[in-house]
Amino acid sequence: MTSQQNQPAPTRTTAVAVSQSFSGPLPPPEVLEHYERIAPGTAERLLAMAESQSQHRQGLEKAVVEGNLRHESLGQVFAFIIALAAVSGSLALLWAGRSVEGLTGMLGTLATLAGVFVYGRWSKQRELAEKRERITQR
Repeated sequence: MTSQQNQPAPTRTTAVAVSQSFSGPLPPPEVLEHYERIAPGTAERLLAMAESQSQHRQGLEKAVVEGNLRHESLGQVFAFIIALAAVSGSLALLWAGRSVEGLTGMLGTLATLAGVFVYGRWSKQRELAEKRERITQR
């Protein structure tokens, strides 16, 4: 017998790691079923938690949208008041015989209003294009 024949065959140890993950408010149905078997009523509690979280998130989103609309409306009202004051001041200058100052004020006011309008449209189109791009990248 040789020395190689006396040695036992080498043993191999294999380790296997298994990982499972999920995304979303609820686990996959098989995991939910497993929870229910371990602790009866768990599935119902998890569903209730997901519903509650969803209602909370939707409430927050609604509050943000309503707040944005309120701020937009208020901004439009103040812009109208400022524009009306500027136009009225320009008309008063024209009425007082200060035609250069009145005309400059009127043109400046109209140019500012046009600039704000154009910038607002451009900004909104850019925002929509960015959202569209994010959606198509998913």
